[in-house]
Amino acid sequence: MLYALEEINDSQDILPGIKLGAKIYDTCRSQTIGSEGAKEIIKYTLREKNSIAPLAGVVGPFRSDVSVAVANLLRVFNIPQVSYGSTTPVLSNKDLYGYFLRTVPSNSYQGKAMVDVVRHFGWSYVMTVYSPGEYGERGMVKFYEEAERAGICIANKKKLPPFPTEEDFDKTIQELLEIRKKNFRGKLDAVVLFCIQRDNKGLVRAAQKVLKNGDRFYWLASNAWGDRKQVTDGAEEAGEGAITMNYIEGEVDSFKKKFLNMKPSLNKYGRWFEEFYQKTLKCKLKNAKKQLNYKQECKANESLPNNMEIGPVRVVINAMYAMAHALNNMHLTLCSGQHGLCNNMKNLKREQFLTFLKNVSFPDASLDFNVTFNQNGDVDGNYNVLNFKKVDGRYRHFIVGNWSGALNGDGKIQGKIRLDDDKIVWGGGKKITPLSYCSKTCPAKQITIPEITNARCCWRCEGCSSNDIIRS
Repeated sequence: MLYALEEINDSQDILPGIKLGAKIYDTCRSQTIGSEGAKEIIKYTLREKNSIAPLAGVVGPFRSDVSVAVANLLRVFNIPQVSYGSTTPVLSNKDLYGYFLRTVPSNSYQGKAMVDVVRHFGWSYVMTVYSPGEYGERGMVKFYEEAERAGICIANKKKLPPFPTEEDFDKTIQELLEIRKKNFRGKLDAVVLFCIQRDNKGLVRAAQKVLKNGDRFYWLASNAWGDRKQVTDGAEEAGEGAITMNYIEGEVDSFKKKFLNMKPSLNKYGRWFEEFYQKTLKCKLKNAKKQLNYKQECKANESLPNNMEIGPVRVVINAMYAMAHALNNMHLTLCSGQHGLCNNMKNLKREQFLTFLKNVSFPDASLDFNVTFNQNGDVDGNYNVLNFKKVDGRYRHFIVGNWSGALNGDGKIQGKIRLDDDKIVWGGGKKITPLSYCSKTCPAKQITIPEITNARCCWRCEGCSSNDIIRS
């Protein structure tokens, strides 16, 4: 965020004579703490007439449940909000969240994308596990809705407890095994996960422990697994073959170069960088305001490691530029090219600013398209499809395809999937796509007797006598 602020303030083309600033709050991924931060922001707006800088809007939070809590407060005071991480479909409801926008796609898109992946592999019957809360529950509901439309049947609907233990994860894997055993006529190995990262990790570790003799499940997981190696650390064999969704993150090269060259002696960002530097390099920094408890002292101006994982930078920068370009367009309209703030902008009307924000269009931070918001305040859905496999003795996530989708005229999602099956390696190094179905097609001279549950996908075959007539 600070990087984007610097870039915007140094630009000659955006908001000439005007500087943007920020006050950053740590929500600690807590609805309560996030709401307290929102109240502080609201208090600031109530003091704006005392010649302090006007507040344009709020960037964030990251988590869906925190964004819902914050949005409920901010909208009462007409404060626009652009999140870079909250994906719950609930926030697309503009009757309730009219001041909320985001630079990541709603999980409505991801639910549709995951169903399209299931259809691509020819799976008609799958098991499902999801985390409680806005991310997992809402995301899985969208998957179920799209699966119903596509004719895909669900063998189970397993919701994990809010704070699952190792025993809970083991029990869940055992339950999946029992469901699979009951499916004696078919083949049921595909498990769809809409879980937060912690729960994905717990399930894969439990599978590594519970499944024996090469037995395995084939995972299809949402972006909370994505390309995160933490999910499979120590349980790579159980995770092998997983198909995961991930945002098309895109590297912002100029940011990465600047970030990896940051050093304590050049630090202008305050105490957080000193703490981050010590924790990353596992050393104690001399003269730091807060020294971490490491025995080894940091070397003089050692650089951050080149191979360190960096979070989704692109969407944060996009959120900042959305605000900046909308303000710039507002300035062009209200100030008629005047350098610096005119009176109309000093008395910023945030309801009016929201209109400019909704209609903004600007180049993505790293990808070759423009960022725009649809009628729900969302960006279109674009995902990479990844495969976790072993190459040259090392397990990694590899891109094997992508999915892109948008709302059509009647508000339904239409998407297109592209997958290279030749690049996919399933668990145990297999190349043949696994099967997942309830019942095989009945042979000639037999009829299907549907089961009461999942009649669309599950049936038994019954032979006909020589004098029977089959009526279809």
